[in-house]
Amino acid sequence: MSPFKSEAQRRKFYTLYEQGKISKKTLTEWEKATAGKKLTERKKEKAGKTK
Repeated sequence: MSPFKSEAQRRKFYTLYEQGKISKKTLTEWEKATAGKKLTERKKEKAGKTK
């Protein structure tokens, strides 16, 4: 599993878990992969990328 990239992504995963769209196992794996890392509030976009 990949670690969370930002606090916003972490919140999104907890929301998906509460809605039953992802399992507790998935959430736990991502939390373990992120353990001890300092996360930014939001991931910054790469320069030159447009929406």
